Amino acid sequence: MNDLREVTIRTLNPENISEFIDLLRVFERAFETEKDILPDTQHLHGLLKRDNFITFIADHEGEVVGGLTCYILASYYSEKPIAYIFDFAVEKQLQRRGIGKKLFHAALDHFNRQGFEGVFVQADKADDYAVRFYQQTNPSQELDVNHFFYAFNHP
Repeated sequence: MNDLREVTIRTLNPENISEFIDLLRVFERAFETEKDILPDTQHLHGLLKRDNFITFIADHEGEVVGGLTCYILASYYSEKPIAYIFDFAVEKQLQRRGIGKKLFHAALDHFNRQGFEGVFVQADKADDYAVRFYQQTNPSQELDVNHFFYAFNHP
């Protein structure tokens, strides 16, 4: 795949369950978490129907080759919402070909046009490639923070 014009970026709607599952499989391969068990399609359909969740995919000849998921957060600092990019990946064999930048800028453009306050994304400090990627996208600010996660063991 040499011609990036062949890659289209689009958002998913609730009818795009198969493409959403394809994107989740891209995430598994890119994040090396294969063998994860996906929620049932009813749950995924409900997620795609939510007003506070949006998914962008990179499509090449009908195949999902990358994408990102975003949560829309209300803010008490502003009347405008903020978008949080939760997961973002491109198939490993297609990385460093501009697909990620095209996806990222499509998301930024979308939220800018919608009047959002801004967009934020986190990258693990140990993930040098991700940190460099975001540094090259001309962020307004780079924060050095630690994120803490608390998992619950529910049946």
